[in-house]
Amino acid sequence: MRPCSEESRSPSKTRFFCFSPPTRLFPFEWHCHDHFELVCVLGGHGLRFVGDHMGGYDGADLALIGPNLPHTYLSAPQPSGSSDQVVVVHFEDGFLRADQSSYQEFEAIDSLLAAARRGISFGEGATKEAGGMMLRLPNLEPFEQHVAVLRILHHLARSGSSTLLSSPGFKALRRMEDEGRVTRVCAEIHQRAREPVTLDQLAILAKMSPAAFSRFFKRATGRTFKRYLNEVRVETACRLLVMTELSVTEICYESGFQNVSNFNRRFLQIRSINPMEYRRQRRNAE
Repeated sequence: MRPCSEESRSPSKTRFFCFSPPTRLFPFEWHCHDHFELVCVLGGHGLRFVGDHMGGYDGADLALIGPNLPHTYLSAPQPSGSSDQVVVVHFEDGFLRADQSSYQEFEAIDSLLAAARRGISFGEGATKEAGGMMLRLPNLEPFEQHVAVLRILHHLARSGSSTLLSSPGFKALRRMEDEGRVTRVCAEIHQRAREPVTLDQLAILAKMSPAAFSRFFKRATGRTFKRYLNEVRVETACRLLVMTELSVTEICYESGFQNVSNFNRRFLQIRSINPMEYRRQRRNAE
């Protein structure tokens, strides 16, 4: 997929830059840049996209994303007045110089950054502890920020609870004519996921023939259009199962499926568990 390139926000004389986005409800904006990104989302819920990975976040999420790896977040609708609390740290590819990474004390961080070229998400314990440290970053002086970022990376490198996100063979499409096309198409899918959406309609939006669009979408996302749409709908269903008292039948139609048997089949296919068991497990864990 051809992401929109994003220039580094880092001032030219610093190795990293910390900021809290002015908008805390994420739209779908597929992009990449030439630096690492550590992003912490506390509160709210939605979807995280990294390379060919799609996954939900609920309450807290922490991800480390390597250079030139396309990604975006998409916030789910939330009650009026609420929003995600977000802190983002960008740091350059050479944050650890070659002479530093060869020292034993930096080996764990160096290995973490190497793995981050596929994107990494972290477990609940690591997310809460590192997230607390990240929330304090914007209020620190630059030197203290630098030391704190090293501490955060060291903590994450030793957390033992991380998951690689994008598949090893994922490669972003680089043709200039693809720029913005994926964002338009995926934004349309997410906006209309509760309605009937067809491949032919999206092909028109992408200004491609249906056959060409089908091939393009599979190369860009690692999924067929139908699989992608089903995953979006299942993620919506997961949120409704946890956050509402709606019945499985009601959730089936609220998330965009047209019949309960297909909903149950797709949910099991994607989540490896049926909807009622998913609801029971999530609520027992809280």
